[in-house]
Amino acid sequence: MTPGQWNSRTPLRLEIWSAEPPDDRGGWDHEVDADFDVPDGLIHVMQGGLAIADASVDVPAGRYRARISGRGFTALGHSGADGDDSYRLRLWVRDRRQDPAVRKRWPGWDQ
Repeated sequence: MTPGQWNSRTPLRLEIWSAEPPDDRGGWDHEVDADFDVPDGLIHVMQGGLAIADASVDVPAGRYRARISGRGFTALGHSGADGDDSYRLRLWVRDRRQDPAVRKRWPGWDQ
C-alpha cells in the first residue's frame, strides 16, 4: 500500500539487477526490502486495493529480493498524497529467505 491510493497514473519504474543494486536511498523518501517470488513470470500492478490489474509485466520466473522505493509523499489526508508520488521496484535473484527490512522511513510513516 502507498500513502496516496487515488491516482491511477502514479509512475512505477521496474528494474531487474544481476545482484543487489547500489544504495541510493538518499534520493527516496521511503524504502523497503522484501522477498518477492514470481513463480509464473508475471507481475501485476494494481490500483488502490482493487482486484483488477492496471498493468502486467513479464519477468523471468524466480525468487527475488525486492527493493521498493517511493518519493514525493505529502502528509496524509482524506485522499492520501496529492499525486506527486512515484515508485521504483528493483529486483535481484535471492539465494535465501530474508525478513522484510525498512531501509528508510518517510516522515509520515507513523501517522
